[in-house]
Amino acid sequence: MIKVARIFGTPVYFHWYSLLPFSLLVGIISILMINPGPMFYLLYVVGSFIVTFGVFGSILLHEVAHSELAKYYGIRNDGIFWKAWGGQAKIHEEEIRTPNELFWVVIVGPLTNIVLAGVCFGIFTLSGFTLDMPYFLILHPQLSTISDYLLLWGFIWWGLFIVNALIGVSNLVTILPLDGGHIIKSLFWKLLRDQKKATLTVATLGIIQGIILVSVSYYLGYWFLCLGAWFFLTLAIGYWVYIRYPAKRWRYPEKLNRVLNLRITRRY
Repeated sequence: MIKVARIFGTPVYFHWYSLLPFSLLVGIISILMINPGPMFYLLYVVGSFIVTFGVFGSILLHEVAHSELAKYYGIRNDGIFWKAWGGQAKIHEEEIRTPNELFWVVIVGPLTNIVLAGVCFGIFTLSGFTLDMPYFLILHPQLSTISDYLLLWGFIWWGLFIVNALIGVSNLVTILPLDGGHIIKSLFWKLLRDQKKATLTVATLGIIQGIILVSVSYYLGYWFLCLGAWFFLTLAIGYWVYIRYPAKRWRYPEKLNRVLNLRITRRY
């Protein structure tokens, strides 16, 4: 991990291998959900790079919102870490005292992206652009006369809208460790008056939801929906295993060091 910045006093750490999955994500979004019409192909590439940086910026703001509200409640935060699966604000969850604190610290992240999505869509529409559904073709009343650079402008803001909408909505899926799962966990915590029981209950319900999502996606026959459903199911199972059998009991680094005689270090 490399320390790259400090935002409002919170350090931000980054690893180079996180570039690849985000680049692939933006490529998929660009192909499936953004159609700029008759725009010069090099500008399409430029727009894709700008949207890629927009993905990083949107997730960074998401995690900054988590960390700043945690600071407001006096909860320690070790920093924001960029890894292959995205950003993570390493908040000391054991210092969260009440279900209300958990609820607000968690929900502020998706709300940030939803607000950003609204701003991006507002700029897109105020610039005179519309969409031809269901192919997501970007249109303009003077499409035949406007420059490619104006099309690039619409392409960027529509792409940033899609990115923030996806980040906000996907994080509200009620499966741990996603934000939506922690929101439901706060409600069960208040109901059961026991944080550990609430965590295990929501983790178990997450597996059930994952199975339902996979079954429904297969029934509908949408491969992209199937891929997302399997991702959520795998995430739910992994988190359930983590809760039931904490990783600290396994001590993988120490065992790996003894077996392979490797020197394992942490760079942050």
